Amino acid sequence: MLTLRFPVLRAPSALALTLLLGGCASMPPAHAGTPPSFEGAWMAEWCDKASPERECGRFELYLVQERGRLCGQHFAATPGLSRLDEGDPASVLGMQDGKKASFIITNTRNGSKLMATATLAGGQLRWRLEGMVVPGTNDEPAIIPLAQTLTRNTSEYAVRQWRDIKRTPCRWPDDLPRE
Repeated sequence: MLTLRFPVLRAPSALALTLLLGGCASMPPAHAGTPPSFEGAWMAEWCDKASPERECGRFELYLVQERGRLCGQHFAATPGLSRLDEGDPASVLGMQDGKKASFIITNTRNGSKLMATATLAGGQLRWRLEGMVVPGTNDEPAIIPLAQTLTRNTSEYAVRQWRDIKRTPCRWPDDLPRE
């Protein structure tokens, strides 16, 4: 049996701006009057109650946001880490509309593309898999959760991973340079 365990901006001063641009902020700040942000590192753990000695599995999302578009990477592992899905850069693409977002996630185990929706509520991201958009190239099942509540992951590793994704060109395939 599996159980889930969930472990006012002022004008910036030169010092604050230097610290922010230098990467000292672990997650994007919430700005008054701006829509809630999906950007950041998110995760949920899947633990096996029957075998507590087994390493917990997890589902992680690393999202960057620009102009309402979301781009990122995912990672999924079953308890005991017997099955993994390590998403490639831009394995998660989405669009935000207020506190809701729609995503296409590429399952790297079989190449299928799945549609999901997510809602921000009380500091949590409520994920729901809606269905398959493009079938996979083999019968390997996806390990992307059907429904999951994720929380912000502020661990050192997650923040570093999210910053790496934010620095790389995680873009939609049709993104053109902006002037």
